[in-house]
Amino acid sequence: MARIGIESRVRDTLLNLQRRFPLDHTLSVEVFPMDLADTFGRGKLGGVSGWTNWEGTKISLVVYPAPETLSTLMATTVHEYHHHYRIMAMKNGHAHISLLETIIHGLTIP
Repeated sequence: MARIGIESRVRDTLLNLQRRFPLDHTLSVEVFPMDLADTFGRGKLGGVSGWTNWEGTKISLVVYPAPETLSTLMATTVHEYHHHYRIMAMKNGHAHISLLETIIHGLTIP
């Protein structure tokens, strides 16, 4: 993934976002390679999938390592940062998840 600069593009996108929408804590970002046989991920998701945890500590990205996924990678990174920033601004955590948030994000309350 380093050959096409996936990690550096994610880092640069997040640094630009943090300048405009600063955080008061550390955010961890994990980038995983997408299975090369994942035709759904490559076709329907543009080669990128993401998830932000409710604790507000981590964004996970699954990326098909190809140049054609880079624009989707940037959009997904911004999208996941928005989730993260909103969770932090609303002080949402597992104990504070409303029914509306559950419906919007398709989560199940344990």
